Amino acid sequence: MKPTPERLAAPTRARGQRWRSHARVLGRRALLGAAGAAGALPVTLLAQHLLRH
Repeated sequence: MKPTPERLAAPTRARGQRWRSHARVLGRRALLGAAGAAGALPVTLLAQHLLRH
């Protein structure tokens, strides 16, 4: 049983796929956070503007 390059690369490939899916989840969370902040900013500015008058 000689270890083939494919057998040796399999754990690394699996780790890469796991990391990629994790990065995708983190990226989506960051995008949602940025979109939420961008959406909340005009609302807060508008509220301050209305409260000031």
